[in-house]
Amino acid sequence: TPVRVSHAPIWLSGHGFDVETRSHYVELSYVRAQDGASVMESELVERGAAMSARRLVEYADVGLPVSSSSSSRLVEYLGALEATMAPHLPTARFTDRNGWHRPGGDRQYVLAAENIAPSDRPPRHPVRQYPRSHSEEKAILDGICRRGTERAWIDLAAEAREASDLARFLLAAGFAAPLLYPVGARSFGVHIYGDSGGGKTAVAKLVSSIFGDPSRLIGSLFTTLVGVERRAALFCDLPIVLDELQMNADPKMRRTLAYLIAQEAGKTRGAKEGGLQHTPRWRVVSFTTGEEPLTTLDDFGGQAARVLELSGRPIPDDAMARRIHELTRERHGHGGRIFVHALVDLDPEELRGLLAVAVARLRRHMPDTRPATVTALATVCLADALASEWVFGASESRDDLLEASLTMGRELWERQPANAPYGPRALDWARSWLVSNRRRFAREAEIGAATRDIPTEREVWGKIAADGSVYILHNVWDIEVEKAGYNPTRVLQDWRDRAWIVTDGRNLKPRRSIEGRMTRVVCLKPDAIGVATE
Repeated sequence: TPVRVSHAPIWLSGHGFDVETRSHYVELSYVRAQDGASVMESELVERGAAMSARRLVEYADVGLPVSSSSSSRLVEYLGALEATMAPHLPTARFTDRNGWHRPGGDRQYVLAAENIAPSDRPPRHPVRQYPRSHSEEKAILDGICRRGTERAWIDLAAEAREASDLARFLLAAGFAAPLLYPVGARSFGVHIYGDSGGGKTAVAKLVSSIFGDPSRLIGSLFTTLVGVERRAALFCDLPIVLDELQMNADPKMRRTLAYLIAQEAGKTRGAKEGGLQHTPRWRVVSFTTGEEPLTTLDDFGGQAARVLELSGRPIPDDAMARRIHELTRERHGHGGRIFVHALVDLDPEELRGLLAVAVARLRRHMPDTRPATVTALATVCLADALASEWVFGASESRDDLLEASLTMGRELWERQPANAPYGPRALDWARSWLVSNRRRFAREAEIGAATRDIPTEREVWGKIAADGSVYILHNVWDIEVEKAGYNPTRVLQDWRDRAWIVTDGRNLKPRRSIEGRMTRVVCLKPDAIGVATE
């Protein structure tokens, strides 16, 4: 005797599994009423939920024809249906993030609903994104889209590249995100700062428009840590452009950005049913704008080397900046697809070789720059050279394009005073500070075979020794250095490694006599402090 298991037709239309977690899913198709007519819908359901009367009823909210009274019969029906139909259905591969995947050795790039693979090696098992029902995640995936014509977007982006080297470099940073995985580079950030105006927000929208609609892709990290991780995974191998105002106002946002760049993986968490949850992973190039630098603060710590900070006006012409604001709403999503389609056809070994050449050439000109900074700069310059060839149609050889991009990036970097290494930058400040406060330092005078301190008329902050060394009282040092935006201990560690200070074994502050009293001081050597004591 036939048994009714549902008030509307429902059947198994597909099945598959997550390529990372190996969790299995079934696709249920069903008919429901809408505006007096019947419409067909599909829903991807965890297999465990499809086989559980208690869990399956939760899908009634999305329209599945199930109720608490019918769920047991429906589960029995679906189990029998799966046993009959599953061997005859293709097995889909799913993922919860964009970017590079290699299921079964098939190299492919997932971009929202698209799967981009080498033209001569179509994937045997293409991976696709889960359909999303969560509003924010769905808005992001829907925002990775194309609008307007390819030519119109290229013309707009080319005009911005011509406006300044800074705009060209920032746009290249957006193209750099898909390079991270094939070249083996780590996540990094790009921060553009300066006074209001100058097209900072306009160029941020242009960077976001490489892959989609800026109005839906530009966001913030002002959320829970779990939310940050889910957003980062969605933007894996894509540029993640963040809200300017919150970056300026909220120190927590800066700490979260440092976490995003540093970790490249979420926290390990336990699962309710035992064991561990799947840990989200990502590779991103973050892009932020603001009126002040980010990495002078301790929030970034060692990750400061992987934040490229640049100041200036990327789009000096206000009229052009307004046009970019307006036109990116109608022109977006083309440049990234052109770039990735060409990228998947390039041998990864050749790509890694190009980056190695770029790093070596930069290193010759920038021997004192930290390796992480050089690698990030080289990655952006390589992206600029490849975008010039693939997206903007440059006719020069790839090596000539790379050399031009490296020259552009290096000269742009060297024009940024704030990008000097941490220790030398702090020493420049210390020299100026000593000149401004020289009357607060006693001077050691030689009188026969002995020396004595000539006191000042003000509060004593330290002493200038007869050999030109400078002693700064430890408490004065900590207060004044922190006021200047530096970490006192980090500065001394850097200066110790450069042999610019005298230390007392492992103690960075030796004891010295000032006006007859022994106290801890910062002891700067004469050759380090130079003309400041003259």
